[in-house]
Amino acid sequence: DRRVRCAVDWTGPADWFEQQERYGWTLREQVRLALDSRWKPGMGWGSAGQFIEQNLEPTLETGSPELAAVRHRMLAASPRYFVDLLPRVQLHYGIEDAIVPRKNGDTLVEALRARSDGAPPFEAHFHPHAGHDLPYPKAYDQTRAFLMSVIGGQ
Repeated sequence: DRRVRCAVDWTGPADWFEQQERYGWTLREQVRLALDSRWKPGMGWGSAGQFIEQNLEPTLETGSPELAAVRHRMLAASPRYFVDLLPRVQLHYGIEDAIVPRKNGDTLVEALRARSDGAPPFEAHFHPHAGHDLPYPKAYDQTRAFLMSVIGGQ
């Protein structure tokens, strides 16, 4: 949507297909264990509960998993694959984040740097001693300054 002039990402996954591992388990392994163990949202560990709730439950309720729809939702939540379409972006990742590992931020920064000349600028902030919820005042200040710079530069 061309009306969107900027985006702020706080600890967001960059790639649901490849980057959401936990304790050495891939998302695929986590989801298999979660389904076998009948985890509900909030149970277990890693990203499996959230993945099941957001991606699989809507199709399981109908009794026929629509794998194309699941894949589409995973792709839509994986900005690594469409960085050329992103507007001006600010990223925030907690270095100690156990839910969305820092490598998501590293992957997204690498993809943003590889964009073509003339792509909108981006900022990336990796906060020490911060986890997934980023209770980190500096991140709030940086986000506010970023948004105000976009609003002020209308």
